[in-house]
Amino acid sequence: MQKTFTLFRVLPSAVAIIISAFCFNTAYATTYIWKGTTSSDWNTAGNWSPSGVPTASDFVSIGSTTFNNQPTISSFETAYASFITFGTAKTTTLTLIGALTVAGNIAMASSSTFSMANTAVLTLGGNFSGGKLSFPSSSTAKIIMNGTAAQYFPQTTTLSGNVGYL
Repeated sequence: MQKTFTLFRVLPSAVAIIISAFCFNTAYATTYIWKGTTSSDWNTAGNWSPSGVPTASDFVSIGSTTFNNQPTISSFETAYASFITFGTAKTTTLTLIGALTVAGNIAMASSSTFSMANTAVLTLGGNFSGGKLSFPSSSTAKIIMNGTAAQYFPQTTTLSGNVGYL
């Protein structure tokens, strides 16, 4: 009987530890706002507020406030975000030469442009809406749609140039 009593006494503590591990073991997402203070390089911490480079779990806001340099993800660079929104405080062109992985949606203001170079690879887990998606005239750029549900580019997105691979 003693073992049974001890087992029931320990069990609630073990359950509490397991529950707290699931509830509190999360990486808190940060909202990064593009300032472009230092340069146009996405992977430069000083270009973001707060200072740092967005990760796969972070929210990105571009054009929600005015900024100095337009953002660029250079060749041989990879960038990440959970979601990206483009605001209307400044007309924005995000130039993708390297690779960008976005787990969720990209929502653009109608005046914004997402420009993809020949070497660019966009991996998108959500939807792309608004703005202009621009490709070079002869493109090998790739968009990889890897969401778990149906994904779309609604009529609010203007496509220009030649789409490479979708």
